[in-house]
Amino acid sequence: MLTVQQEIAAALAPLLNDESEEVRKAAALALERLESLAAIESLKESLARGNRLQKLRALYALGALRDERAMEAVVGVIKSEEVDVRAAAIRAMASWDERAISPLLEALDDPSLDVKVLAVEALGRFRDRRLTEVMLSLLEGQEDELRGKAIEVLGGIGDIRAKDFLVTLLRDQNPSIRARAARALGELELPPSGNP
Repeated sequence: MLTVQQEIAAALAPLLNDESEEVRKAAALALERLESLAAIESLKESLARGNRLQKLRALYALGALRDERAMEAVVGVIKSEEVDVRAAAIRAMASWDERAISPLLEALDDPSLDVKVLAVEALGRFRDRRLTEVMLSLLEGQEDELRGKAIEVLGGIGDIRAKDFLVTLLRDQNPSIRARAARALGELELPPSGNP
């Protein structure tokens, strides 16, 4: 008895020789996706039992699939003991849709500065005003590298609510923080009248 994937693959295979180039391309892409989905289980196994390099390769492959099962596997390693595995999981999530926001927010509590910076950078891709408060909370009592990345994200979001915080940072001791705050202020979306 054939699995559902095998049945679909058998139905698509003859289309690889179709007279229409569009049909051939569509069949090839569909078959490629089926093969990728079939690989999810072996990639998950590599995550669970593989060496460091196997885990990293599996994370990048799973992250590219954007399938729900693949996403669950990537999110599952955010609590790994290995910093580079956690960082690779964040990088894998950086290209996802909004389903990545919640695990990326969790990664902001990671003990590794590198992982936190990667999470802030990945969150910045969304340019979502709902993240403004989160980024503002990272401006106080954090390492300059994390503060700097949060400032960049605030500029990308463009939320005028960040104005007063960014103006305050123009007097920061660190020139890199001051420069990033100045750039971020220039990116804020001003109301039509110029008044808040």
